[in-house]
Amino acid sequence: MSYTGKISGPIIVVDNDDPVDAAPLKLAYVETLKKAGTEDLLRLCWVRGVGHGGQTEIDRVAAFTRLINRIETGEWADTSPAAMNALAEKLAKEASLKLGEPTFFEYNPPLPLRTWDQSNWGAYKLR
Repeated sequence: MSYTGKISGPIIVVDNDDPVDAAPLKLAYVETLKKAGTEDLLRLCWVRGVGHGGQTEIDRVAAFTRLINRIETGEWADTSPAAMNALAEKLAKEASLKLGEPTFFEYNPPLPLRTWDQSNWGAYKLR
């Protein structure tokens, strides 16, 4: 990740509103990328998981598959919850291991209180 938002390649984030890295911080990062004009390189996918790293293995495999497809084609395939769950179910059927159930869902986390990019460095003052 970059504090400037000037990323050079695609990123897919599979998040469960991890308490270590709260969802509003992801939205703040989206704003950083928008300011840099690179927001189309990022996809946020939300899953119903618990705790740090609470994604199922099939959630991770589906996201990685989407990322590889994006790198190979230059275009994002559908990353909506329905499309990601469908991809995960397809991949799970093809797998020889049990990889869990897909858990992608629509989530609108609370907005961040502050951004954290370089555009406002020096603006924070002690009172």
